[in-house]
Amino acid sequence: MAAKDTVYIDIDEDITSVINKVENSRDKVVALVLPKRATVFQSTINMKLLKKAASTAKKSLVLITSDTSILPLAGAARLHVAKSLQSKPSIPDAPQSSHESDVMSSDEFTETTTKTSDVSAEGSATAATVTDEVIELDNTDNKIKKSTDKPVESKKNRKLMVPNFNNFRVKMFLAGLALILVIVGWVFGFIIMPKAKILIKTDATASAVTMQFNISEATKELDIEKALIPGKLAESKKTDTEKVPATGKEDQGTKASGNVKFYNCNIDDKLNDTDRVVPAGTTISDASNRIFITQTEAVVSPSSFVAGNCLSNKPSDNVLVVAEKGGGEYNLSARSYSVSGFTTIIAKDGNGMGGGTSKLVTIVSQDDINGAQSKLTGRQKSAAVGDLEARLNVEGGMAVSEALDEGAPAFTQNVAVGKEDSEVTVTAVTTYKMLGIKTDDLKKVVEASINKSITDTRRKILNNGLANKTLLLASKKSSVDQTMSLSTTATVGPDIDVNAIAREVAGKRRGDIIALLGTREDIKEVTVSYSPFWVLQTPKKATKITVVVDQANAK
Repeated sequence: MAAKDTVYIDIDEDITSVINKVENSRDKVVALVLPKRATVFQSTINMKLLKKAASTAKKSLVLITSDTSILPLAGAARLHVAKSLQSKPSIPDAPQSSHESDVMSSDEFTETTTKTSDVSAEGSATAATVTDEVIELDNTDNKIKKSTDKPVESKKNRKLMVPNFNNFRVKMFLAGLALILVIVGWVFGFIIMPKAKILIKTDATASAVTMQFNISEATKELDIEKALIPGKLAESKKTDTEKVPATGKEDQGTKASGNVKFYNCNIDDKLNDTDRVVPAGTTISDASNRIFITQTEAVVSPSSFVAGNCLSNKPSDNVLVVAEKGGGEYNLSARSYSVSGFTTIIAKDGNGMGGGTSKLVTIVSQDDINGAQSKLTGRQKSAAVGDLEARLNVEGGMAVSEALDEGAPAFTQNVAVGKEDSEVTVTAVTTYKMLGIKTDDLKKVVEASINKSITDTRRKILNNGLANKTLLLASKKSSVDQTMSLSTTATVGPDIDVNAIAREVAGKRRGDIIALLGTREDIKEVTVSYSPFWVLQTPKKATKITVVVDQANAK
């Protein structure tokens, strides 16, 4: 790798000085580090002179610059250029055309070369051949060589180092952002957030309020004297389902059957010679309550009696009976059976019952249905109330949840009771209705009731108590006509204009406020508090001041 000489050029040097430095360099490769806005390199003529001098001195010349205005001029003179000492040199593209002022005539060339006394006559007469040779800079050598003839140039160029404007812009941006945040924080913390609360305690008294008012959808206008408030009805239909496993069991095997004969032991029938008819479908049962059903009717004549005892000697014809349910448990030996609906007639079989087989299956029972219905009942009430309140608590409206009308759920099921299945789904559809009123209507009715108890014109309602009211349903004519009972505690005291006080004390100090309001006859005690904790003075805007009037003996 050829030796490299790094030469720094001052901004005020002329082309003669630059050529001297190139020719005086002892190394084959000379890297000229150009300052920004170097006017000496803004001329095509100077570039060609520099190229010619380098070729004559058999030097490989590289211009170290990132100035885009120099690149086309270097390309026209076929000079190598690199952005830094560590970059790979290359010859830039030459411009498409040259200005006439940059074309060097033979006279100009002769005159310039004459002025350059250090250029040899042989170099002036012989034209150097311009080639696009490849120049390699020593990228691993980070030490900067100083020119042998001017050792002070390195020191000069250190003073000309250009600051990093990108870092400067970032720092300025961060500083500006920090300033904005500080300003916003100050405005928020000391202008927007500060609030004051002034608690004024007077000789106010508590007044118990108990009254009733009627809500009706049929009422169109508020009647304060009669406490009739127009109502608005909202309705919500909720559908819910519950799936439960079937738990019923049934033996669906073959039903046992047999033949029986009926005997009539009714003594009155004997005396009157009256026959009895046992209709088809009559049930008979043994002592274990196993039931069989007759398939045809039977005519039964009265049996004979001896000393009041029935001889059971006149049986009916054989009647086919079939077990109520399938299963082997109905295969019975011969026995007697009681007959449903007849207290004096019995049935007997001579050969017993047989042919019954078992096949136990799971069926839907009534208990399964009842359990699902119990789970569904009222389960959607909370959701329905929330839905209705959301509809009614708008535009000054107030939902009266105590007036909720919950309809009976309509149940359906996908499998009938007694049918074979592993599960059953029960569906409940319930309609909920609720009345709503205007908040202002209730306020007018309640305050009218309170004002009836105020006899001193200098006193007024300080708190109507509606925030802590208790409502109960007194009577219900229908879902759209209901009477409510209201109870609460109102506060009655001196007629104090809290808005006027807020305007009066705005911007004043805590002590001045207490002294100002404390002199009034109807005020017993004044307390001033600020928030947040760093606020130490009363806001200047009355809207940020809350004035509360309370009883002096309130706990």
